[in-house]
Amino acid sequence: MALFSAPAVACNVEPYIGTICTYSFDWCPQGYVTADGRTLAVRENQALFALIGYRYGGNNADLFAVPDLRGRAAIGSGTGPGLATINIGAKVGQQELLLS
Repeated sequence: MALFSAPAVACNVEPYIGTICTYSFDWCPQGYVTADGRTLAVRENQALFALIGYRYGGNNADLFAVPDLRGRAAIGSGTGPGLATINIGAKVGQQELLLS
């Protein structure tokens, strides 16, 4: 999840604050933080906090959490024909599905 901003293409060298990017390696580029549910200090990450607040957790005081995408995939929010409404930050789905 990007911690800084500049007008640029998402997941580029200078992404928008809050952009979630996926990579094929096991580390985050400089200026990013892993979307693993970790907490960050509001005081040190004011711009990101202004966008996501306590939506993904925190202590409602001086710490807020980033999304936890471990074992999950990011999907869009909203609804579609025949689909349930998905709210931003909702955890939906299941670990496995038996196909027959």
